[in-house]
Amino acid sequence: MHPISNALATAYLLETRPPNLTVLSPTNQTYNQTSIPIFCLIDKPVNSISYSLDGQQNVIISSNFTIANMTNGFHNITVYANDTFGNIGASQPVNFSVAFTPMAKQASFLAVTVGVVFCAITVFGVAGLLIFKKA
Repeated sequence: MHPISNALATAYLLETRPPNLTVLSPTNQTYNQTSIPIFCLIDKPVNSISYSLDGQQNVIISSNFTIANMTNGFHNITVYANDTFGNIGASQPVNFSVAFTPMAKQASFLAVTVGVVFCAITVFGVAGLLIFKKA
């Protein structure tokens, strides 16, 4: 084949093949944070990128992006890209979950737990002393 033919074949593939997207983040895991970064690889130049979170309407983004204020629970995301020839590519859906526990919540849980344990030790200690004193 002549070099010109290779260039034409490559140009034809660019025109007819939709973008191929690979989502690097998020991954199928549980996140202990409410801000989830979206990172993806796209194999050719595109005009626009968007994502759909939990089947909702697509949100247009300009590049890698972080979704803030995610709620606890299970989520899924699909990323889309539109090239200059009108071809639309879609990533595989990614399932992930958010289980965020704020530090204040953790600290109050710890304080309550320590308080309950201290009270239990005190009650059992006093009860033990009373029983020992009666004997």
